[in-house]
Amino acid sequence: MRGAALVSIALVGCNAVSGLSDFQILEGTGGAQSATSTTSTGGAVGVGGSGGSAGNPNCPFDDFEDGTIDPTKWSIEVVTGAYFTESGGVLTLDVVTSLDLPRYTRMLYVQPVSLETCGMTLQVLQNSIGDEFGEEFYFSAILDAQNSVGFMVRDNYLSAGKLEGGVLTVKSVSYAPQAYGWWRFRAQDATVSFQTSPDGMTWTEFDLETVNFPLTTLTLAIAGGVPGTSMATGGRATIDNFNTH
Repeated sequence: MRGAALVSIALVGCNAVSGLSDFQILEGTGGAQSATSTTSTGGAVGVGGSGGSAGNPNCPFDDFEDGTIDPTKWSIEVVTGAYFTESGGVLTLDVVTSLDLPRYTRMLYVQPVSLETCGMTLQVLQNSIGDEFGEEFYFSAILDAQNSVGFMVRDNYLSAGKLEGGVLTVKSVSYAPQAYGWWRFRAQDATVSFQTSPDGMTWTEFDLETVNFPLTTLTLAIAGGVPGTSMATGGRATIDNFNTH
């Protein structure tokens, strides 16, 4: 997983329930890709193409503006030396500096998502989780322990792709938070498109993957931490605009 290579890796001994070692991710479809406007990437919720029309108003979203994590939208599972807080219009994930291992947490959207109906977009304002060996931060849609799609930062590389039948296939590049400040994935006809943007307006295709598992009832996850025995020091991710742009 170096440079911009596409790799396939058989996962051995990974804990898919925690979601940290199984590369779990997410996607969906939004507005029309053929629209010509250059000032919008979709509706207030859902995700269109560059300048696309409004997405499905029933798609999941959160602007993180209410000062507390909304229990009608999110459940937090697995809290060990890492925690989410919502304040000042952003969501923050902190992984503590400690020798106690593992240190990770994940936040799940309470309603299942369909990637054939809704696109998934997240703004990552700042992130130092994943810049050391053994740290991981991800945004994913999960079917089960063996099948998922999404984005992940690990070992200072940004990756996007799929876990299918327990085999990981991703594209990876050196991670630069400002250049890859927005993540988006969308699905059509069993093909998941992964895109990145520095500003939420100009999008670049990062990867395309064809999947052979259903994309209609998935669990959306935002998670991070140090799931293994690494001595990594931890860090912070600051997140905003889940499907609001």
